[in-house]
Amino acid sequence: MVENDIKQIVIDGHKVSLFGLQEIFTQIKEMGITDKAQLKEKIVKEVGKRNYIAPLFKEKYANTLYEEYQLFIGEIKERKDKGPLTIRVLGPGCYNCERLFELTLQVLSEMGVSADLEKLTDPAIQKQFGITATPALIVNHKVKVAGRVPSKEEIRQWIKGAIS
Repeated sequence: MVENDIKQIVIDGHKVSLFGLQEIFTQIKEMGITDKAQLKEKIVKEVGKRNYIAPLFKEKYANTLYEEYQLFIGEIKERKDKGPLTIRVLGPGCYNCERLFELTLQVLSEMGVSADLEKLTDPAIQKQFGITATPALIVNHKVKVAGRVPSKEEIRQWIKGAIS
């Protein structure tokens, strides 16, 4: 299992953490399943082996996880239902990574915007986004900058664009 393979997703308006999605999606991709119904069923079955899925929410999990899978394989570029604003700062935890995180936090505070903001240091996640230089800022699953610390104004514009 990939270390730190924990992903937060929103199911029926509630944020849940799931373990092993990256590994599960990789295995399912290798199976070559193309039928949407079969994919949904397989994804829920495999995710359910490592995570609790309440029977009442099985269909909602299936739909959301299928969309996550589509993002993972590059079939879609963004969610249909964008949900809450998600911001990720990627990097090894260096000074510039910390600086980017702090600037982003300041901008969110100044704008009065709430977001799911997280620092991620796992190189596998950087690879998933195709990032070769850090720090990097991901807003709603889109790489906005990599390899430099942007200005507060740039961060503000990216956040405005994501919430409008």
